[in-house]
Amino acid sequence: LCRETRAYEESYRAYQKALVKAPKDPRLLNDAAVILQYHLFRDLPKARKMYEEAILQAKRVLRDRSSSEAEKKEARQAISDATGNLKLLKKAKGKQGRK
Repeated sequence: LCRETRAYEESYRAYQKALVKAPKDPRLLNDAAVILQYHLFRDLPKARKMYEEAILQAKRVLRDRSSSEAEKKEARQAISDATGNLKLLKKAKGKQGRK
């Protein structure tokens, strides 16, 4: 709700609290990084690490035989989202270096 109402600082704090309870949740990792990258425009190295961790944890879910189909679907989406966001983050960093 905070993200949808553009209360990005509050949204990021909420994601941080959620990550304390579920530190390996790929969706939470990606979404918290999105707040940093696209809305708060800060802590981009931290956002990069969160995207990388989201991908790592999502792959773990896919390897886990006990993961449900819903969990696997969400993990595949997290991989796709985090990979795309990471690519854009790296691309933006490269442009900054050339200025």
